Amino acid sequence: MLRELEEREARTRHVSLQAEWRPALGAVEAQWAWFARDGAEDSPGVAGGVRDPVGLPALAARTGYRRDELQATWRSPLGARGELAVGILHQRERGRYDGRIDYGVFRAPVAFAMERNTGAAFAELRWRHAGWTAQGGLRLERRSDGDTGHVHASQPMLSLQRRLAGGWHWGASYSRSSRPPSFYALGHPLVGNPSLRQERAEHREAYVATDDDAAWPSRFTLFSARYRDLVDFDAGPPPRLVNRARIEADGLEWRSSHRFGNDWRLGLDGTWMRVRDPAGGAILRHRPRLQAGADLLVPVGGAELSLRLQHLGRRFDSAIPTGDRWLDRATTLDVAIRRPVGPAMLLLSLDDATDSRGEEVIGLDTPGRRLRLSLQWSLE
Repeated sequence: MLRELEEREARTRHVSLQAEWRPALGAVEAQWAWFARDGAEDSPGVAGGVRDPVGLPALAARTGYRRDELQATWRSPLGARGELAVGILHQRERGRYDGRIDYGVFRAPVAFAMERNTGAAFAELRWRHAGWTAQGGLRLERRSDGDTGHVHASQPMLSLQRRLAGGWHWGASYSRSSRPPSFYALGHPLVGNPSLRQERAEHREAYVATDDDAAWPSRFTLFSARYRDLVDFDAGPPPRLVNRARIEADGLEWRSSHRFGNDWRLGLDGTWMRVRDPAGGAILRHRPRLQAGADLLVPVGGAELSLRLQHLGRRFDSAIPTGDRWLDRATTLDVAIRRPVGPAMLLLSLDDATDSRGEEVIGLDTPGRRLRLSLQWSLE
Protein backbone atom coordinates (compact mmCIF):
# COMPACT_ATOMS: atom_id res chain seq x y z
CA MET A 1 0.00 0.00 0.00
CA LEU A 2 1.48 3.33 -1.06
CA ARG A 3 0.75 5.95 1.57
CA GLU A 4 2.86 8.97 0.69
CA LEU A 5 5.84 9.64 -1.53
CA GLU A 6 9.24 10.50 -0.16
CA GLU A 7 10.41 14.00 -1.05
CA ARG A 8 14.01 15.19 -1.42
CA GLU A 9 15.49 18.43 -2.63
CA ALA A 10 19.06 19.72 -2.80
CA ARG A 11 20.92 22.84 -3.89
CA THR A 12 24.62 22.75 -4.75
CA ARG A 13 27.22 25.44 -5.47
CA HIS A 14 30.77 25.00 -6.66
CA VAL A 15 33.53 27.57 -7.13
CA SER A 16 37.15 26.90 -8.08
CA LEU A 17 40.23 28.94 -8.95
CA GLN A 18 43.41 27.75 -10.65
CA ALA A 19 46.78 29.41 -11.02
CA GLU A 20 50.13 28.44 -12.51
CA TRP A 21 53.59 29.87 -11.85
CA ARG A 22 56.74 28.97 -13.78
CA PRO A 23 59.91 29.55 -11.75
CA ALA A 24 63.39 28.81 -13.09
CA LEU A 25 62.86 25.08 -12.53
CA GLY A 26 59.58 23.34 -13.24
CA ALA A 27 56.09 24.70 -12.75
CA VAL A 28 53.85 25.24 -9.74
CA GLU A 29 50.12 24.58 -10.06
CA ALA A 30 47.72 25.78 -7.38
CA GLN A 31 44.01 25.15 -7.05
CA TRP A 32 41.37 26.27 -4.56
CA ALA A 33 37.88 24.78 -4.61
CA TRP A 34 34.74 25.41 -2.55
CA PHE A 35 31.71 23.16 -2.60
CA ALA A 36 28.40 23.52 -0.75
CA ARG A 37 25.27 21.42 -0.69
CA ASP A 38 22.07 22.10 1.27
CA GLY A 39 19.19 19.69 1.22
CA ALA A 40 15.94 18.58 2.79
CA GLU A 41 14.24 15.21 3.01
CA ASP A 42 10.75 14.22 4.11
CA SER A 43 10.14 10.47 4.34
CA PRO A 44 6.80 8.96 5.38
CA GLY A 45 8.67 5.92 6.67
CA VAL A 46 8.44 2.30 5.57
CA ALA A 47 5.70 -0.03 6.74
CA GLY A 48 6.69 -3.38 8.21
CA GLY A 49 7.08 -6.31 5.87
CA VAL A 50 8.75 -9.64 5.24
CA ARG A 51 12.23 -8.56 6.26
CA ASP A 52 11.28 -6.37 9.21
CA PRO A 53 7.80 -6.41 10.83
CA VAL A 54 8.47 -3.03 12.47
CA GLY A 55 9.64 -1.02 9.44
CA LEU A 56 11.07 2.49 9.66
CA PRO A 57 9.49 5.57 11.24
CA ALA A 58 8.79 8.82 9.39
CA LEU A 59 11.69 11.26 9.19
CA ALA A 60 12.01 14.92 8.21
CA ALA A 61 15.36 16.69 8.21
CA ARG A 62 17.52 19.41 6.72
CA THR A 63 21.17 18.86 5.84
CA GLY A 64 24.18 21.02 5.05
CA TYR A 65 27.67 20.23 3.78
CA ARG A 66 30.68 22.46 3.07
CA ARG A 67 34.10 21.56 1.68
CA ASP A 68 37.14 23.82 1.22
CA GLU A 69 40.18 22.41 -0.54
CA LEU A 70 43.57 23.89 -1.36
CA GLN A 71 46.23 22.01 -3.32
CA ALA A 72 49.65 22.99 -4.66
CA THR A 73 51.78 20.82 -6.94
CA TRP A 74 55.30 21.37 -8.25
CA ARG A 75 56.19 19.53 -11.45
CA SER A 76 59.60 19.33 -13.02
CA PRO A 77 60.97 17.36 -15.99
CA LEU A 78 63.97 15.11 -15.37
CA GLY A 79 65.70 15.43 -18.68
CA ALA A 80 63.85 13.89 -21.62
CA ARG A 81 62.94 10.66 -19.84
CA GLY A 82 61.22 11.50 -16.59
CA GLU A 83 59.07 13.82 -14.55
CA LEU A 84 58.80 14.50 -10.84
CA ALA A 85 55.75 15.89 -9.05
CA VAL A 86 55.55 16.90 -5.38
CA GLY A 87 52.58 18.47 -3.67
CA ILE A 88 50.55 19.22 -0.58
CA LEU A 89 46.82 19.31 0.08
CA HIS A 90 44.56 20.59 2.81
CA GLN A 91 40.84 19.89 2.99
CA ARG A 92 38.24 20.98 5.53
CA GLU A 93 34.76 19.45 5.59
CA ARG A 94 31.80 20.46 7.73
CA GLY A 95 28.46 18.70 7.89
CA ARG A 96 25.24 19.03 9.84
CA TYR A 97 21.96 17.13 10.09
CA ASP A 98 18.90 18.49 11.92
CA GLY A 99 15.52 16.82 11.96
CA ARG A 100 12.92 14.82 13.81
CA ILE A 101 11.75 11.21 13.85
CA ASP A 102 7.98 10.67 14.08
CA TYR A 103 7.19 7.53 16.10
CA GLY A 104 3.44 8.19 15.93
CA VAL A 105 2.87 8.86 19.62
CA PHE A 106 5.76 11.33 19.92
CA ARG A 107 8.45 13.07 17.86
CA ALA A 108 12.13 12.85 18.74
CA PRO A 109 14.58 15.53 17.60
CA VAL A 110 17.82 14.33 15.99
CA ALA A 111 20.97 16.33 15.30
CA PHE A 112 24.45 15.64 14.01
CA ALA A 113 27.37 17.98 13.34
CA MET A 114 30.95 17.21 12.45
CA GLU A 115 34.11 18.79 11.10
CA ARG A 116 36.85 16.84 9.33
CA ASN A 117 40.32 18.16 8.50
CA THR A 118 42.61 16.30 6.13
CA GLY A 119 46.20 17.14 5.32
CA ALA A 120 48.32 15.26 2.81
CA ALA A 121 51.72 15.33 1.15
CA PHE A 122 52.40 13.38 -2.01
CA ALA A 123 55.14 12.68 -4.53
CA GLU A 124 55.15 10.93 -7.89
CA LEU A 125 58.00 9.93 -10.19
CA ARG A 126 57.66 8.84 -13.83
CA TRP A 127 60.56 7.41 -15.87
CA ARG A 128 60.79 6.15 -19.47
CA HIS A 129 63.60 4.13 -21.08
CA ALA A 130 63.78 1.92 -24.19
CA GLY A 131 60.10 1.03 -24.37
CA TRP A 132 59.68 0.77 -20.59
CA THR A 133 57.72 3.23 -18.46
CA ALA A 134 57.82 3.06 -14.66
CA GLN A 135 55.78 5.18 -12.30
CA GLY A 136 55.79 5.29 -8.53
CA GLY A 137 54.04 7.46 -5.99
CA LEU A 138 53.35 7.87 -2.30
CA ARG A 139 50.69 9.85 -0.46
CA LEU A 140 50.93 10.43 3.30
CA GLU A 141 47.69 11.53 4.90
CA ARG A 142 46.65 12.77 8.33
CA ARG A 143 42.98 13.19 9.20
CA SER A 144 41.08 14.37 12.24
CA ASP A 145 37.34 13.90 12.77
CA GLY A 146 36.26 16.39 15.38
CA ASP A 147 37.75 15.50 18.78
CA THR A 148 38.40 11.82 18.00
CA GLY A 149 42.15 12.25 17.49
CA HIS A 150 44.24 11.78 14.36
CA VAL A 151 44.28 8.95 11.83
CA HIS A 152 47.36 8.40 9.66
CA ALA A 153 47.44 6.58 6.33
CA SER A 154 50.05 5.86 3.67
CA GLN A 155 48.94 5.18 0.10
CA PRO A 156 51.67 3.86 -2.24
CA MET A 157 51.31 3.28 -5.98
CA LEU A 158 53.59 1.50 -8.46
CA SER A 159 53.06 0.76 -12.16
CA LEU A 160 55.16 -0.68 -14.98
CA GLN A 161 54.41 -0.55 -18.71
CA ARG A 162 56.18 -2.10 -21.69
CA ARG A 163 55.71 -1.30 -25.36
CA LEU A 164 56.20 -4.26 -27.71
CA ALA A 165 56.82 -4.61 -31.41
CA GLY A 166 53.76 -4.97 -33.61
CA GLY A 167 51.69 -2.25 -31.95
CA TRP A 168 51.02 -3.96 -28.59
CA HIS A 169 51.80 -2.90 -25.04
CA TRP A 170 51.19 -4.31 -21.58
CA GLY A 171 51.22 -2.99 -18.04
CA ALA A 172 50.80 -3.91 -14.41
CA SER A 173 50.07 -1.81 -11.33
CA TYR A 174 49.65 -2.03 -7.57
CA SER A 175 48.15 0.55 -5.23
CA ARG A 176 46.88 0.86 -1.69
CA SER A 177 44.19 3.30 -0.61
CA SER A 178 41.99 4.24 2.34
CA ARG A 179 38.75 6.17 2.62
CA PRO A 180 36.94 7.48 5.71
CA PRO A 181 33.20 6.88 6.13
CA SER A 182 31.01 9.70 4.87
CA PHE A 183 29.16 12.09 7.17
CA TYR A 184 25.91 10.42 6.05
CA ALA A 185 27.23 6.99 7.06
CA LEU A 186 28.31 8.27 10.45
CA GLY A 187 25.40 10.52 11.34
CA HIS A 188 22.15 9.41 9.72
CA PRO A 189 19.72 8.78 12.61
CA LEU A 190 18.17 5.60 11.14
CA VAL A 191 20.94 3.77 9.27
CA GLY A 192 24.09 5.64 10.32
CA ASN A 193 26.77 4.13 12.51
CA PRO A 194 29.14 6.45 14.44
CA SER A 195 31.56 3.59 15.14
CA LEU A 196 32.38 2.95 11.48
CA ARG A 197 36.08 2.58 10.64
CA GLN A 198 37.81 3.80 7.50
CA GLU A 199 37.91 1.50 4.49
CA ARG A 200 41.25 0.07 3.35
CA ALA A 201 41.92 -1.48 -0.03
CA GLU A 202 44.67 -3.02 -2.14
CA HIS A 203 44.30 -2.92 -5.93
CA ARG A 204 46.19 -4.99 -8.50
CA GLU A 205 45.79 -4.69 -12.25
CA ALA A 206 47.38 -6.14 -15.38
CA TYR A 207 46.44 -5.29 -18.96
CA VAL A 208 47.37 -5.89 -22.58
CA ALA A 209 46.36 -3.45 -25.30
CA THR A 210 46.88 -2.46 -28.91
CA ASP A 211 47.83 0.99 -30.17
CA ASP A 212 45.01 3.43 -30.92
CA ASP A 213 45.69 3.26 -34.66
CA ALA A 214 45.28 -0.53 -34.87
CA ALA A 215 42.52 -2.05 -37.02
CA TRP A 216 40.75 -3.14 -33.81
CA PRO A 217 41.96 -0.88 -30.96
CA SER A 218 41.47 -3.06 -27.89
CA ARG A 219 42.31 -3.34 -24.21
CA PHE A 220 41.86 -6.29 -21.85
CA THR A 221 42.37 -5.77 -18.11
CA LEU A 222 42.51 -8.25 -15.27
CA PHE A 223 41.85 -6.63 -11.88
CA SER A 224 41.81 -7.74 -8.28
CA ALA A 225 40.90 -5.80 -5.14
CA ARG A 226 41.02 -6.75 -1.48
CA TYR A 227 38.97 -4.62 0.92
CA ARG A 228 39.18 -4.40 4.68
CA ASP A 229 36.36 -2.78 6.67
CA LEU A 230 34.35 -2.00 3.52
CA VAL A 231 31.37 0.20 4.42
CA ASP A 232 28.23 -1.61 3.29
CA PHE A 233 24.51 -1.66 4.03
CA ASP A 234 23.29 -4.45 6.31
CA ALA A 235 19.58 -5.14 5.85
CA GLY A 236 19.07 -6.04 9.49
CA PRO A 237 16.67 -5.71 11.14
CA PRO A 238 17.35 -3.06 12.08
CA PRO A 239 18.98 -1.78 8.85
CA ARG A 240 22.38 -0.22 9.43
CA LEU A 241 25.66 0.63 7.73
CA VAL A 242 28.46 -1.68 8.87
CA ASN A 243 32.08 -2.54 8.16
CA ARG A 244 32.59 -5.81 6.27
CA ALA A 245 35.75 -7.43 7.59
CA ARG A 246 37.01 -8.71 4.23
CA ILE A 247 35.67 -8.42 0.68
CA GLU A 248 37.34 -9.77 -2.47
CA ALA A 249 36.63 -8.51 -6.00
CA ASP A 250 38.18 -10.07 -9.10
CA GLY A 251 37.31 -9.60 -12.72
CA LEU A 252 38.02 -8.80 -16.33
CA GLU A 253 37.30 -5.63 -18.30
CA TRP A 254 37.41 -5.37 -22.07
CA ARG A 255 36.82 -2.83 -24.80
CA SER A 256 37.39 -2.93 -28.53
CA SER A 257 36.33 -0.93 -31.57
CA HIS A 258 36.58 -0.94 -35.34
CA ARG A 259 35.90 1.50 -38.18
CA PHE A 260 34.67 -0.23 -41.32
CA GLY A 261 35.35 0.85 -44.89
CA ASN A 262 31.88 2.39 -45.20
CA ASP A 263 32.65 4.55 -42.11
CA TRP A 264 30.43 2.51 -39.80
CA ARG A 265 31.92 2.24 -36.30
CA LEU A 266 31.44 -0.64 -33.91
CA GLY A 267 32.36 -0.60 -30.22
CA LEU A 268 32.31 -3.46 -27.72
CA ASP A 269 32.82 -3.19 -23.95
CA GLY A 270 32.08 -5.13 -20.82
CA THR A 271 33.00 -6.21 -17.30
CA TRP A 272 32.85 -9.63 -15.66
CA MET A 273 33.31 -9.40 -11.91
CA ARG A 274 33.03 -11.68 -8.90
CA VAL A 275 32.54 -10.02 -5.52
CA ARG A 276 32.48 -12.21 -2.45
CA ASP A 277 33.00 -12.41 1.27
CA PRO A 278 35.64 -15.13 1.84
CA ALA A 279 34.13 -15.84 5.25
CA GLY A 280 30.79 -16.66 3.62
CA GLY A 281 28.96 -13.64 5.02
CA ALA A 282 26.31 -11.44 3.48
CA ILE A 283 25.89 -11.02 -0.29
CA LEU A 284 26.65 -7.46 -1.37
CA ARG A 285 23.82 -5.61 -3.08
CA HIS A 286 23.81 -4.37 -6.68
CA ARG A 287 27.01 -6.12 -7.82
CA PRO A 288 26.09 -7.80 -11.13
CA ARG A 289 28.42 -10.55 -12.32
CA LEU A 290 28.24 -9.37 -15.96
CA GLN A 291 27.79 -6.03 -17.67
CA ALA A 292 28.31 -5.76 -21.43
CA GLY A 293 27.45 -3.40 -24.26
CA ALA A 294 27.81 -2.75 -27.97
CA ASP A 295 27.64 0.53 -29.91
CA LEU A 296 27.07 1.01 -33.63
CA LEU A 297 27.46 4.43 -35.25
CA VAL A 298 26.15 4.81 -38.81
CA PRO A 299 26.46 8.00 -40.91
CA VAL A 300 23.16 8.80 -42.64
CA GLY A 301 23.47 11.75 -44.99
CA GLY A 302 24.41 14.71 -42.84
CA ALA A 303 23.29 12.95 -39.64
CA GLU A 304 24.57 10.10 -37.49
CA LEU A 305 22.50 7.18 -36.27
CA SER A 306 23.64 5.46 -33.07
CA LEU A 307 22.46 2.22 -31.47
CA ARG A 308 23.49 1.12 -27.97
CA LEU A 309 22.75 -2.41 -26.74
CA GLN A 310 23.34 -2.82 -22.99
CA HIS A 311 23.12 -5.97 -20.86
CA LEU A 312 23.01 -5.97 -17.06
CA GLY A 313 23.27 -9.24 -15.15
CA ARG A 314 21.33 -10.42 -12.10
CA ARG A 315 21.72 -8.25 -8.97
CA PHE A 316 20.99 -9.00 -5.35
CA ASP A 317 18.73 -6.55 -3.51
CA SER A 318 16.74 -6.37 -0.29
CA ALA A 319 13.78 -4.32 0.91
CA ILE A 320 11.66 -4.30 4.05
CA PRO A 321 8.35 -5.23 2.32
CA THR A 322 9.76 -8.10 0.21
CA GLY A 323 12.89 -9.32 1.96
CA ASP A 324 15.86 -10.53 -0.12
CA ARG A 325 15.47 -10.89 -3.89
CA TRP A 326 17.55 -11.35 -7.02
CA LEU A 327 16.63 -8.83 -9.73
CA ASP A 328 16.33 -10.30 -13.21
CA ARG A 329 18.80 -9.72 -16.01
CA ALA A 330 17.98 -6.76 -18.25
CA THR A 331 18.91 -5.93 -21.84
CA THR A 332 18.04 -2.55 -23.35
CA LEU A 333 18.40 -0.95 -26.78
CA ASP A 334 18.79 2.81 -27.13
CA VAL A 335 18.48 4.50 -30.52
CA ALA A 336 19.47 8.08 -31.30
CA ILE A 337 20.06 10.31 -34.30
CA ARG A 338 22.20 13.44 -34.25
CA ARG A 339 22.13 16.16 -36.88
CA PRO A 340 23.84 19.57 -36.96
CA VAL A 341 21.48 22.48 -37.48
CA GLY A 342 23.63 25.54 -38.09
CA PRO A 343 25.70 26.12 -34.93
CA ALA A 344 23.42 23.77 -32.93
CA MET A 345 23.16 19.98 -32.63
CA LEU A 346 19.72 18.36 -32.77
CA LEU A 347 19.37 15.06 -30.88
CA LEU A 348 16.37 12.73 -31.14
CA SER A 349 16.60 9.71 -28.81
CA LEU A 350 14.46 6.66 -28.20
CA ASP A 351 15.57 5.10 -24.89
CA ASP A 352 14.78 1.44 -24.23
CA ALA A 353 13.28 1.01 -27.69
CA THR A 354 12.06 -2.53 -26.88
CA ASP A 355 10.32 -1.36 -23.67
CA SER A 356 12.06 -4.01 -21.56
CA ARG A 357 10.61 -2.74 -18.24
CA GLY A 358 13.20 -4.05 -15.80
CA GLU A 359 13.72 -3.15 -12.15
CA GLU A 360 16.38 -0.66 -11.04
CA VAL A 361 15.84 -1.66 -7.40
CA ILE A 362 13.06 -3.54 -5.65
CA GLY A 363 9.82 -1.65 -6.18
CA LEU A 364 11.23 0.81 -8.73
CA ASP A 365 10.82 -0.07 -12.40
CA THR A 366 12.95 1.42 -15.13
CA PRO A 367 11.21 4.22 -17.10
CA GLY A 368 10.66 1.97 -20.13
CA ARG A 369 10.40 3.32 -23.67
CA ARG A 370 10.99 7.06 -23.70
CA LEU A 371 11.32 9.60 -26.51
CA ARG A 372 13.56 12.63 -25.98
CA LEU A 373 14.30 15.67 -28.14
CA SER A 374 17.10 18.10 -27.31
CA LEU A 375 18.94 20.96 -28.96
CA GLN A 376 22.51 21.81 -27.98
CA TRP A 377 23.87 25.24 -28.91
CA SER A 378 27.58 26.05 -28.79
CA LEU A 379 28.65 29.63 -28.08
CA GLU A 380 32.19 29.13 -29.38
